[in-house]
Amino acid sequence: MFDRKMLSTGWLSGASLAVLLAGSAYGQWSTDPANHLLVGNAAGDQNQPKIVLRPDGGFSISYLSTQGTGWDTFVQRLDAGGVEQWAHNGVNCADTNFSSTEDYGLAVDGDGNTLVAFRDDHGTFTQIGLQKIAPDGSLPWGPFGVTVSAATSAGEVHSPGVVVTSDGNYVVGYSRGTTTTNGRAWYHKITPTGTAMWGSGVMIAPATNSYTAGTMVAGDSGSVVAVLQTSGSFTANRRVHVQQLDSATGAQVWNAGVPIVVQTANQLQIGNFASAVSDGAGGAVIAWYEVPNGAFMCRAQRVDSSGALLFPAGGAAVASTAGPLRVSPDVMFDAGSGSTYVFYGESDALQANFAVYGQKFDATGARLWGDGGAAITALSSSQTSFVRTTKTSGGAMVAWFDAVGPTASNVRAAKVDETGAVVGSVVTVDTNFASKTRLSAAATADGSMALAYGEASAGDLDIRALRVNPDGSFGVSVPTCVADVDDGTGTGTPDGGVTIDDLLYYLSIFNLGQVSADVDDGTGTGTPDGGVTIDDLLYYLARFNAGC
Repeated sequence: MFDRKMLSTGWLSGASLAVLLAGSAYGQWSTDPANHLLVGNAAGDQNQPKIVLRPDGGFSISYLSTQGTGWDTFVQRLDAGGVEQWAHNGVNCADTNFSSTEDYGLAVDGDGNTLVAFRDDHGTFTQIGLQKIAPDGSLPWGPFGVTVSAATSAGEVHSPGVVVTSDGNYVVGYSRGTTTTNGRAWYHKITPTGTAMWGSGVMIAPATNSYTAGTMVAGDSGSVVAVLQTSGSFTANRRVHVQQLDSATGAQVWNAGVPIVVQTANQLQIGNFASAVSDGAGGAVIAWYEVPNGAFMCRAQRVDSSGALLFPAGGAAVASTAGPLRVSPDVMFDAGSGSTYVFYGESDALQANFAVYGQKFDATGARLWGDGGAAITALSSSQTSFVRTTKTSGGAMVAWFDAVGPTASNVRAAKVDETGAVVGSVVTVDTNFASKTRLSAAATADGSMALAYGEASAGDLDIRALRVNPDGSFGVSVPTCVADVDDGTGTGTPDGGVTIDDLLYYLSIFNLGQVSADVDDGTGTGTPDGGVTIDDLLYYLARFNAGC
């Protein structure tokens, strides 16, 4: 921990100061929409990126790559300024020999360790592994991590996910069996040392057909909220369910030990999985789209920490107007207002014209942006896909792919305010007309949006990352630069640059407890609270290291 005594006795001099400056004071987020940060561009293809926010304000980005034999999983760590903290192309954390890609899980714990859940074929049978990557890029659990699933050939394992629970442990979920016969959802809780807590795991099986494990979010008191969906033969009902698993035993808590039916009618589109986020109070908010006689519709439901459904039975529809097809929703929850935001793709009935739409629900599931939703873009022949949303001050950030041809897309983004209006204008954040795959998004610590995606502008698919700010700019926002506090004269005059004089000046005023050193209230949002404490120093150091 830092304290003023350490500073006044010279604790921060010499080598220690050099450590704080490591990683450069200048970020690597690009401001050029034709040349965003390359995270993975080794020989061959890179695909299926994921991005999550780290406790230090930076990001972990994972992706699948053909750098080795088969598709391996790589991870890169970025600081808040977009500077790579490990060797370019990242750390190979899962060396596998699969000939095709399948989904996997990514999370970061409170100590900054990155967790990757993956299909592991290094042994006799294909199993589910969980790998841990320390902040320095090392693999404390060895090259293959820990094996989570049971060592048996009975039923193939598929599509693992991982979530960090509120007690600091990890839950891995995956499907075993086939989607048509004997498919089961499995869950295992693992300690930070790699020890299994729930014995041989928890299996959830439906009375008929199969369950497929979907998204998980952390519940209260170390529990996990698991979204499942039924599957089976082509005529079986494919619908969304939800259940809370007890922290200590993994027992099913809600609805007398039976998953709650969230989607009561119609069918999930084949291959579609529900989007879900935590409500910050032990519950979850879920969005999906279903196929009722060809008229696709997106719906949302909120389940609280007791398992009560707060929106209308069957989910709240994003619109009541007939005709348009609504697909592939992404959900965001604003805990401060209790509002749920859903953004999705919309097309006409002939699927010839496309747009991005959004809907906002109040705490009861009532629509707040009209019965037709809010149009983020106008209908056009450019096909939209991979709509993603994150929270920002006064509304939401939204990003999506916008196809300009059969094999080429742009990436576009916008800030949408609380009334459903676009703030400013839609921005083209990546102007390269190239094939793009798997857009992933995460909110930055200050309400901007970080994106990771695959792009083939150089030939093979590479992984790029960018940061788009609420004002439509790219990279680290300079106009509100907290770290620029001095011009080298010691008078506290900003000069448009972040250099050693800024750090030295801030440390001097912090050590004196001057009110101008009050830059944060402990939330990491840069809000002064009238006191000069350790949270102010930590926030300043994070912004200095990010170059802002």
